[in-house]
Amino acid sequence: MHIYLIRHTTPDIELDHCYGQSDIDVKDSFNDEVSRIKNILPELNSVQVFSSPLQRCHKLANALQIGKVQTDNRLKEINFGEWELKKWKDIAKEEFDFWIEDFVNRRAADGECYRDVSKRMVGFLNDAIKMDYENIVIVSHGGSLRTLFAHISEAPLKNLFRINIDFGSVSRLSYENNKFKIDFINR
Repeated sequence: MHIYLIRHTTPDIELDHCYGQSDIDVKDSFNDEVSRIKNILPELNSVQVFSSPLQRCHKLANALQIGKVQTDNRLKEINFGEWELKKWKDIAKEEFDFWIEDFVNRRAADGECYRDVSKRMVGFLNDAIKMDYENIVIVSHGGSLRTLFAHISEAPLKNLFRINIDFGSVSRLSYENNKFKIDFINR
């Protein structure tokens, strides 16, 4: 089984904003980014497409035109709670410093921690590998996808942001004999 992990295209928001689960649309570069992604993906047979329900992912999943799209809330980005749509610099320094010191276990104001995100993403992946498909495409978010790579490589979640996953990038896992293999990241 091949599992294609695709990060949504460039969101239509300034990147100095905290936007986790806020339903942000995509930039005007969307069609060009979709074309680039389509050029990376091989022709896929026996495929199931899963997407975060947030429009920046769902739009991409549909635009790829490779199969019926099923949304799953577990594929959403981290919930930043009260910080959603605030500029990072406008979040109280004490709150931000406290969170960033242990973002794996500490929740943003009324939001999630990355351990929560990892738990739901790994739960989704474990359900997905039980399905009888040759190929699975997952369209999700940078932070969420990073938790899968950390899980598969047995890297500590605190090292999450050492994994680069660009907007509109494609990564691929293989799953065979109850083992994952990372074929490529961030193409």
